[in-house]
Amino acid sequence: INSTLFKYIILVSSIAALILILFITIYLLFLNKSIIDPLQVIVDNATDFVNTNVDENLSEIVALNIDVKTGDEIEILAEAFNKMTSDIIRYIKELTSVTSERERIETELRIATLIQEGMLPRNFEYPDRNEFTLYASMRAAKDVGGDFYDFFFVDDDHFCITIGDVSGKGVPAALFMAMAKATVKDLVLRRLPVADVMTEANVTLCNNNEQGMFVTLLIAIINVKTGVFQWCDAGHDPAIIWKKDGQVELLTGKKGFVCAGIETAKYKMNESKIEKGDIIYLYTDGIPEANNTKKEFYGLERLQTLVATKKEHDIKTLCADILADVDEFADQEAQFDDITMMGFKLEE
Repeated sequence: INSTLFKYIILVSSIAALILILFITIYLLFLNKSIIDPLQVIVDNATDFVNTNVDENLSEIVALNIDVKTGDEIEILAEAFNKMTSDIIRYIKELTSVTSERERIETELRIATLIQEGMLPRNFEYPDRNEFTLYASMRAAKDVGGDFYDFFFVDDDHFCITIGDVSGKGVPAALFMAMAKATVKDLVLRRLPVADVMTEANVTLCNNNEQGMFVTLLIAIINVKTGVFQWCDAGHDPAIIWKKDGQVELLTGKKGFVCAGIETAKYKMNESKIEKGDIIYLYTDGIPEANNTKKEFYGLERLQTLVATKKEHDIKTLCADILADVDEFADQEAQFDDITMMGFKLEE
């Protein structure tokens, strides 16, 4: 009996073991077919997608289309991968397009900067004239700015200097600046009185000014023989007169409204005189309104004080020292206004 029972137990155990092995085998086959194989398909497709060289094959890259029909979370995972790769491709193409457009704009801005710099006179030497010396500089807050300066002979004895500051920044201000500069020069060369130049320029710039831009402007026409100059101010910062003896004073007179602000605005002519050795210093508000990390303004008083402390009565040195002092004051604080200046010295 014991032997028979033992054989029976062995038989039952063997059958149970075979059933268990069969069950495990069937389960593993099921697991492999329903879980492992689909997951491997997802992994292989995802690996191929990740290893695609986007830089070389952007036009050929396609979203994953993993066909897994398991009816469970693995199928949901496959669909999520398909959507994710489709979104990634769309984002890459959009980013590429935006980057390309930004590079195009940056290239155009660099060209615009060169064009604007080319519009401003850079030759400050007049070898055949010894009555005066002059120097000017313009540093835009952005790639292109709205500040400008100009200088030219009206006739053998009269020399025009002008400086302006257009409202706003960037390309619109640069375009308006170009129009203002050309308009003023054209009117001055017609030999109009300086007040009429400003009045006519105001009317011209008001026309078709749908953006409502305006420009502060100072125009002076100097007799290089006598030092007498007629000038007109359209809302610009007051010029500084740096006298031969070192004294510093502001050029005061009748001021008018900003140019291109009101079409009916009228402007008055002022007449002043500088002596031999004196300097007229013109600037835009990017200097007195320069701010530092403490939100303090550079200010007109500091500018006058700096001019008064200079020993060497030289325009180029003065402009360089002022710009350096503004930068030191700003202490790496980003500036949002153009910095433009110009000096005219009546030589002895």
